[in-house]
Amino acid sequence: MSSPIISRTHLRRLRQMYRSAGWPCQDSVEIELLGTGLIERVPSSQPELRPDTLRVTDTGVQALMLALSQN
Repeated sequence: MSSPIISRTHLRRLRQMYRSAGWPCQDSVEIELLGTGLIERVPSSQPELRPDTLRVTDTGVQALMLALSQN
């Protein structure tokens, strides 16, 4: 399986997600990142107090490394 082609917008969001606390934006970019497996949902241990968060996957980190090496 080949790695997905992601745009600068996707890479920017992936970097933001990597640096953030993982709060979801719930937009189309996030849907695409979830769909390609570059980020994943992390269920909240206290769903009544905190929403689920997102985290960059190992595949997402590899995509960031590749993007950094090409700059």
